[in-house]
Amino acid sequence: MNLSFNRARRNRPAYDPVQVDEFVDDARRAYDAPAGSPVTLTALQIRQVSFALKRGGYDAAEVDEGLERLELAFAEAEREAAIEKEGWEGWSQRGVAAAEDLRDRLLRQPRDRFRKAKGAGYKRSEVDAFSERVLDYLATGVGLTVRDVRFVTFTAQRGGYDEPQVDYALDVLIDIMLAKGS
Repeated sequence: MNLSFNRARRNRPAYDPVQVDEFVDDARRAYDAPAGSPVTLTALQIRQVSFALKRGGYDAAEVDEGLERLELAFAEAEREAAIEKEGWEGWSQRGVAAAEDLRDRLLRQPRDRFRKAKGAGYKRSEVDAFSERVLDYLATGVGLTVRDVRFVTFTAQRGGYDEPQVDYALDVLIDIMLAKGS
């Protein structure tokens, strides 16, 4: 997988090249490790990585797109390893259980789907509206992409939903989508 990036043009968001290069090198080593080696990097860790902003660094949009491809490659490898270890049925049951748990949470009444934040959190009406889209996706398998979930944003609201809990649910959804190959 080719992960080389251009420097950002003036006044464009840019990531620290040293941090990005170190992460990409670690990812290459992890991806190329022999089968059965200890897991040193996961798709979830790739999804959650962040880099310092640095003027004249790598173009942030290019890096983000590269990370999406890298995450997908790791998710596919994780899926193959899980199927080899657990068998198709075991792996499939685990995915179904995760989807059911997420669906059960989202079927709660609007404004009660997630824990209330102690201070500012995500605006409940926006999260609830997105939750309806997620429920439709879980029922039909269409209408959302990994990119939609990855880049969804919610306005801050005092007394809104607890951000870490909502973010965790979004991570679970992305895992479900990647496991399906969506």
